[in-house]
Amino acid sequence: MKILGKIFRSREFILLLVIGIVFVIIGTRSEYFFTMYNIQGLLLNISVYTIIGIGMTILFVSGGFDMSVGTHMAFLGIIAGVLMGNGVPVFISIVLTLILGIIDGIILGLIVTKLKVNPFVATLGAYFIFRGLAFLIGITSKVRAAPSTASIKDFPESFRRIGGDEIYGIEYVNIYMLSFLIIFIILLARNVFFRQNYYVGGDINAARLAGIKVNIITIFNFALVSLMVAIAAMLRMSRVGTATATSGGQDTALLIIAAVIIGGASLRGGTGSILGTFFGVVLITTINNGITILGINPFYSQIVVGSILLLSVLMDEFLIRSRSLSLKSRSA
Repeated sequence: MKILGKIFRSREFILLLVIGIVFVIIGTRSEYFFTMYNIQGLLLNISVYTIIGIGMTILFVSGGFDMSVGTHMAFLGIIAGVLMGNGVPVFISIVLTLILGIIDGIILGLIVTKLKVNPFVATLGAYFIFRGLAFLIGITSKVRAAPSTASIKDFPESFRRIGGDEIYGIEYVNIYMLSFLIIFIILLARNVFFRQNYYVGGDINAARLAGIKVNIITIFNFALVSLMVAIAAMLRMSRVGTATATSGGQDTALLIIAAVIIGGASLRGGTGSILGTFFGVVLITTINNGITILGINPFYSQIVVGSILLLSVLMDEFLIRSRSLSLKSRSA
């Protein structure tokens, strides 16, 4: 009974209930919501955002975050598109893009740990750099889709099948997302290295005194986020058949960060749940999708998501203060 009570009180269970209510409301008001075309589009966005959100959650747990993931996704997509458009084999293009993503993350991690630059400033700077590079490379590339456009398409069929093929009606991009979800839920719960993120985010000085290599973990986390961004970028462009400099931006980063916080992570670090992030992504993406197909002004979506985010933060602060008062009363 204690286990059931804990489950029913958990953030994940509450989010699941809210998602169910949102599905019912939208489904009863629009005949298009449960169509295969809409569900596939919804699942594509959920998969892309969740893959990035997995890395972001781990970074959040350690006390960091990355504002550049949206434009980074666009930049890496353009790079992969240019490589394949110039005849580089698909496998080599994928490997080079993944390596570039990891290198980008390592550089960001080094800037934060070695140069002591605030993560917000470092990743905000990276946001503009990646955005500029994506447009510059995309619009000057000889393989761009059309003059004066920063987009690339017409990828090899073997690449299109990576994310676009199906098995029993489930697209590969969704299967990849579920695989990453399961793997990293287990790693964050069971693996010693990944568990250290909770100690780093909870009290970085105590973590250092305990012998935890804080800088290595931080650099690794930034590299992991960038790797997941590279994977998400290629799965998305494989599924939709286009890489464009406008495919990511500030909204993408804020959506993913909001999903991580709604899922139970704290801006202070030390807490976070990958499953919670997944439900956060599902909730936000479903709300955005529902408002679109219902023909409601899209600005209402921002108001709703912002309200949910603010409510989540206020609830976390209330719980933190309640626990603190409880501990003080016991010690007294």
